[in-house]
Amino acid sequence: MPALAISDVYESAPERDPADALQVPPTGPGYSFSGPARVENGLRVFSLVQQGETVSLKGDGLVLSRLRELSVLQGLEKAQATESFIEGLKQAANRPVDFVQSTVADPLGTARETANGVGKVIGRITTGVEKAVTGDIGSAGELARAFTGQDRARRELALSLGVDPYTSYAPLSQALDRAARVSAAGSMTVNAMLALVPGGLAVQAVGGAQNLRQTVLDDSRQELLDRTRQKLLEQRIRPDLVDRLMASTRFTPTELAVIAYHLDELKEMDGKDGLVELAADAPDRGMAYAELRRLVLLVDYRSRVAPLTRVRLVAGLPVAFTGDGRALVALPLDSLAWTQDMATRFTRLEEELSNASPAPSFVEVIIPGDMTDQAAERLVSLGWDVTATFPLPDSPVH
Repeated sequence: MPALAISDVYESAPERDPADALQVPPTGPGYSFSGPARVENGLRVFSLVQQGETVSLKGDGLVLSRLRELSVLQGLEKAQATESFIEGLKQAANRPVDFVQSTVADPLGTARETANGVGKVIGRITTGVEKAVTGDIGSAGELARAFTGQDRARRELALSLGVDPYTSYAPLSQALDRAARVSAAGSMTVNAMLALVPGGLAVQAVGGAQNLRQTVLDDSRQELLDRTRQKLLEQRIRPDLVDRLMASTRFTPTELAVIAYHLDELKEMDGKDGLVELAADAPDRGMAYAELRRLVLLVDYRSRVAPLTRVRLVAGLPVAFTGDGRALVALPLDSLAWTQDMATRFTRLEEELSNASPAPSFVEVIIPGDMTDQAAERLVSLGWDVTATFPLPDSPVH
């Protein structure tokens, strides 16, 4: 089939009303939108007014995640204004989690000298505590939070409310800390705290991936990072790529674990290094979250349609192949228009796939976002099967 001409008639990516694009109310718990959502490299860019502050966020998935966080934050703030929580906070203040500092003059020194005792207190010496004991962590507060169970209470509460325990959204992080401090002091259980949160917010954050949820819940931050690194290395991902991904500031520790676990679900697929490289090199938070969505699409396709035997970069895009020679192009885009940039990308993709040996017997393109009529017409004219508004499955990735 002949390649598309680069000199095609192009269009601009359409702007959309944010609420319509996301299928959410225009205003909600702690949020509203300012102006239409424009499109940049296939991802929508939103001006979100959150708690009175206007921020720019890229990507439908990332914004949906933030709206969830804002809803949970409002619920926690209401719960923390109740008389029972305030009383619990007072009790916690009498037994602060930095008790280590007020109990001994040299808390970390004492801990190093009594490592066996530490092990008895918490049942096992976690990686995080081991680092504190050996001096790799210099904060008595960090050690105290591990001793008291505050860190675990925070993770349990966050997962029960359907948000990332390592959220980068500071107001929510602070609210989780306050709640975990009360729980760790024994003033109120996590379940009692959840009962105070209005609106029935409690959900399972990791959907059906119960083993992943349990890992995020049980492991300290450092344990989770170490486990994630090991899981990637066990899949024979190049060590330098693992290092680059783990050093990325675009992902939370939970999201790095999601990447490792999803890649592991693609057990029979070769060429996963390319997917890791794309994630590691994501230039911004929005593009990084889009790579999470790509993995969700691939795992879902593998479970519902057909196993994927290999993935390779074709014209700069990851293309997955089935054992019978079909090709899958999973694009985690919010909006696909026939812009000059997109036309160039797909022209190169079509040329390279046509010249491959062997060429794929069938090409399928799926995107979770919308697609203009012109873009759909051009792609279908290639003989490709194209599906827009492809639903993402239930998952911690929106």
